[in-house]
Amino acid sequence: MADTQFNLVKNLQDLFPQLSAAQARNILVNHKWDLESSLEDAESFAAKASNERPKTENYCVGRDDRRSTQQDDASHTNTSAPDNCDDVGKLLESLFSQVSGGYDDKDKGSAPLNAFYGRGRRLGHTEQPSPYIASTLRQRRDVSITLYRNGIFVDNGIFITMNSPEGKEFLEAMRQGYIPSSLQSHYPDCELNVTLLDHLELDYKPASLTAFKGEGHRLTTDEGKTSTSGERLSFDTSRNFHFEPSEDASFICILNTQGERREFKVNPSRHTVEDVYYLAHSLQPDLERFVLVVRSMPPYKLENLTRSQTIEEAKLCRAVVTIRPL
Repeated sequence: MADTQFNLVKNLQDLFPQLSAAQARNILVNHKWDLESSLEDAESFAAKASNERPKTENYCVGRDDRRSTQQDDASHTNTSAPDNCDDVGKLLESLFSQVSGGYDDKDKGSAPLNAFYGRGRRLGHTEQPSPYIASTLRQRRDVSITLYRNGIFVDNGIFITMNSPEGKEFLEAMRQGYIPSSLQSHYPDCELNVTLLDHLELDYKPASLTAFKGEGHRLTTDEGKTSTSGERLSFDTSRNFHFEPSEDASFICILNTQGERREFKVNPSRHTVEDVYYLAHSLQPDLERFVLVVRSMPPYKLENLTRSQTIEEAKLCRAVVTIRPL
């Protein structure tokens, strides 16, 4: 929201304290951001809200250890707030109403981070070394989420249609203060700092990408030039994946970009990493370029050099891998 529009919303709220930020914004949008023509509607809406509106209450939003609390309009969120709201407009209004209340970050950064990292020693004699204890601190990541009229765009390239079930689930999770499942699969074991941007007056249009076409030189040889024309990962659609119950069996779990989990039975001594890529491609065939990331500590990518290895050699039995678009 631009500074001028933000000031108009605040001015209308100062004149009519009964209005929430979302309500004031909707009235101004209907009057094309003209403050004077918006006064009549704002006055009637405020009078109606004064008679019907219950008492304002405080709710804790989020799961942060700082226990951030924001003041929320009880007309949008109360003790009986809907858990599964089908109306996208109400979800957006409730979400912006919560965000406009702000968070209490006065103590942010003032308290030291206490995390033990090292070894312990028992009192008394012991022949075995003390167990290794790793740090409990998690990486912090900044993520920008932009709300468009036709969908939700995350800065890592994810776009979700607003009226789809995934979009409603995404907004509902944010309204309740939780990280949506589609973000959890892209940022595992991370503390996320989310920035919400309001572009509801615009439609999202994906940027047109032009594949690079040119010439390249190898550093290892002096022979000629290598031509490239938008090289991308290719998959053998005629490949046949077959699980044999009589052989050694295991399983592998694959998470797609929407956070959906699928488990596949494999023969670790026969199937290869290339087969795992084939399964991932069959799970999400519309995604042309991606890499598989193994969820471990720390996470690592399954590079092209490992595709010929068997699942047993790559140590992927019972592993969980995530599809990450390129």
